[in-house]
Amino acid sequence: GGTLSKIAVCCSDSKQAKRLQAFLNHSDTYGRTGRRDAAYDFVHDGVRIMFLKYETSRTSNALAILRKEKLISPGAAIGCTGGGAFRFSKEFQQQLHHEGWHKVDEMHSLVTGVSFLIQNVPKSIYTFKLRQEEGTPERL
Repeated sequence: GGTLSKIAVCCSDSKQAKRLQAFLNHSDTYGRTGRRDAAYDFVHDGVRIMFLKYETSRTSNALAILRKEKLISPGAAIGCTGGGAFRFSKEFQQQLHHEGWHKVDEMHSLVTGVSFLIQNVPKSIYTFKLRQEEGTPERL
């Protein structure tokens, strides 16, 4: 734990969200270690949800990209979990001049996210069963 930062980005129809989405759609890589998992993107009620990850040690660089590209609107709320939520809160506020950094309980965030997927995104939650005869997993 703690080596990768994961981000879920929600883009609606606002001008700022469209700017962020255009930046994210331009590439699947950002900086030296930032990567977008485009295979997991989905749309729910007109809001596109995208997933990114980067090495936690590069958080300062990630914040610099956000600042340079003006990707976070002043009123945006940003929920953060884990040690990085505490470790980077001051740097986030200083670099981006933004007060919307909210520390969120990691387990609550996980359970709420899984519950959302089960209720709203068909076929997003599944399990694998090992086929005895072939030894290969089967998606159920």
